[in-house]
Amino acid sequence: MNSKKQLLTSFILGLSFFSFSQYEYSIEVEDFKNKNPKTVFDEVSHYLDDHSRYIKDGKFTFQSESLYSLEKINHIVNISGYSLKNFTILSTKEEEKLLERKK
Repeated sequence: MNSKKQLLTSFILGLSFFSFSQYEYSIEVEDFKNKNPKTVFDEVSHYLDDHSRYIKDGKFTFQSESLYSLEKINHIVNISGYSLKNFTILSTKEEEKLLERKK
């Protein structure tokens, strides 16, 4: 009985591990309004389901289980008090699977 519980626990942990961070995004805002980029990103990410985030060259990059559209990101950036300059979906789990199959 104990081995069944361990197997079930391992399965659930494995499933959650592989379903986590399905999408990676990059966001740029028009103007930081004299604020630190980290502060701006914190304000914007308050409305996001994100993790593994970082800032590089003024671009906010993050991973999420959620699929965000340009319209949704634009809305989030606007309600945070900023204007969207650029939005890019950097990768999806589906794209990674396709690339692995081609190898």
